[in-house]
Formats: sequence, C-alpha cells, structure tokens
Amino acid sequence: MRVDGVVLAAGLSSRMGSNKLIKTIDYMPMIERVILNILPFCEHVIVVVGHRQDDLTAVLETYSKVEIVVNDDYQAGMFSSVKAGCKAVRGDRFFLMPADMPFVKRETFEALQQTEGDIVVPSMNRKAGHPILVKSSVVSGIGDSQAEHLRAYLAGLEKTYVCVEDCGVLIDIDTPEDYAKYSEEGCE
Repeated sequence: MRVDGVVLAAGLSSRMGSNKLIKTIDYMPMIERVILNILPFCEHVIVVVGHRQDDLTAVLETYSKVEIVVNDDYQAGMFSSVKAGCKAVRGDRFFLMPADMPFVKRETFEALQQTEGDIVVPSMNRKAGHPILVKSSVVSGIGDSQAEHLRAYLAGLEKTYVCVEDCGVLIDIDTPEDYAKYSEEGCE
C-alpha cells in the first residue's frame, strides 16, 4: 500500500510576524525538520506552498521525493491548501500535517501506519493531534466540497484514534513565544 504525505506550508505566519517555516529547529529550517520526520514513511511528499513560497522552495528543492504544489488561493485559508494537496496525492493513503509541527516522533508515524481505518488520528492525553492518516478514497470529492474547513468535511466520518506518547502531535509553532519555548527544548 502506497503512502504519500501532504504538508501544509502556504500560510501567512501572521502571528509569528515572519516566515516561521524557515526559523531554525534542530539546526535546520523548521520546514526541513518536518520533511525529514515524514519522509521515511512516504513514497512521495507534497508540500503545499503559497505565501513566501520562494523561501521554502529554496530549502526543499534538493529532496527528490518532495513535490511542491502552489496554492494560489492560500489567503482563503488552510482548507484551500488541503484541497490543493489532495489533488496531487497518488497513494492509497496519505499523512496530512501542518508544516509548523516539527516534533512528531518516528514512533507516531509507525503507529499510525500500522493502524487500519479510513481516518487515523493520533491522540495524546485524550487530545487529537496531527498528522492524520487518511485513505485517499475518503477525500476523492474534496475539491468540490463546500465545507468551510477540513474538520467540517470529515465531521460525519468514522475516525480511528491511536494513543501515543508524543507531545509533538499537539505542538505547533505559531507565535514568537511558542518558538522561544519549544525551539530550545522541543516538547519534552
């Protein structure tokens, strides 16, 4: 079964005040840390870019398994990036994750991959996180959806939750305070 990845990296980084995805985590740009985390579990990784796409393209162009998809409608919100990324999926299943979550552990990707279900969601302390693993057939009509966001699109569908010991599934870097807190010590 082929697994792809969709990494959502088109946002404005408005709460950060600068392009957060090129800020350093583990001595590399955050987007690169995310790609290195997801890459071993995917045949192909689609990175959806929009705002400040040139910054990200410069980091990602050396990865042969990474395809960059431009979302020209990125200002419409994250769901527009989800739609753009889903169009490029070729696998039977795909991981979907925001690009500002650099601390997800290898064991989490493994646990999700080993779990059956149309939508597989990691859970830490009874809180759902990311990445989610989705059967491609579930989102076959997503491009025509009038839902306002992914949660609304997936609302009526059955989800399989996997308990993980990984605070990285809940930590995203949105503000300078988040970056200061987590860039030094991770989420441990």
